[in-house]
Amino acid sequence: MVVDLEDYSLARVIKGIYDSEYKTIATDSDGNIIGIFKGEYNEELITIKTDSQGRMLAIITDPEDAYGNIHMVGNAELAARLGSINTFDRRGDVIFIEDFEGPVLTWQTATNVDGSAARLSAAWPQRGSQCVELLCGAGAGASAGIWKYVPPSILGGVGLELSFTVDPGTTKYEILFIYYDGTNYHRAYVRYLTATDKFQYLAPGPLWTDAFTNLSLEDTYGTYHTIKIVMDTSINEWVRFQCDRHSINLAGVGLTTLESDIQDCLTCFIGHYSDHVAAKTAYVDNVIFTQNEPE
Repeated sequence: MVVDLEDYSLARVIKGIYDSEYKTIATDSDGNIIGIFKGEYNEELITIKTDSQGRMLAIITDPEDAYGNIHMVGNAELAARLGSINTFDRRGDVIFIEDFEGPVLTWQTATNVDGSAARLSAAWPQRGSQCVELLCGAGAGASAGIWKYVPPSILGGVGLELSFTVDPGTTKYEILFIYYDGTNYHRAYVRYLTATDKFQYLAPGPLWTDAFTNLSLEDTYGTYHTIKIVMDTSINEWVRFQCDRHSINLAGVGLTTLESDIQDCLTCFIGHYSDHVAAKTAYVDNVIFTQNEPE
């Protein structure tokens, strides 16, 4: 025991037992305890690390598999295993997620001919019990689409992910991901053309530019394809574009910009088009908006 000679208060020394021996627990100049956390692994004490801000780094692992391998499980993997629809590309932080499981379609719809419709359907969901049916009426130029406005929370890398099916009678898909800033709108615009098996993006000019060629998307009912568009709203440029296992880096490519007085928001439009003599249907499911997307 030690006495503080200024106010005669007790100055205590804290000790802990380690290996049957008392060890003094140190403090810094402000009196904060200096400690090193250790855990036992394989009969050996291993130091538990922290990051630069002193936060403990934890890794969750599964039990060994049949081959004796230990698998690490991060938060994204854990969420996916618990049923999240965010399983395709897990980069970025989710700000809006839509699985179309509600009783009412809360998206705006757009159709242009008799017989076209955009509505909830239980016919071919990617998962769950519902999706959106985009029914193009019979005849040339028929279309059906949906769109949604979402308020952005930050400027920077934002992403749009969605899954869709293709009908043998589909002529094209168009997907727009737009940022409105109150003066202009800046759009990342892609289209899939079934006649040429191409996915194209709209570059400044405007100029349609091939992203993926010879990309024949399977059109069997219930077969979904997933795309992700990422743009940087702080500099109004593309970041990347993905379709299934295909990806293209579009850093440095500007978004196409037009005047608009719509105030700050993100929006996406998903359109299905058909020129077939009979009505043709495709489906959309699991739409995700993200922020904090990496380059």
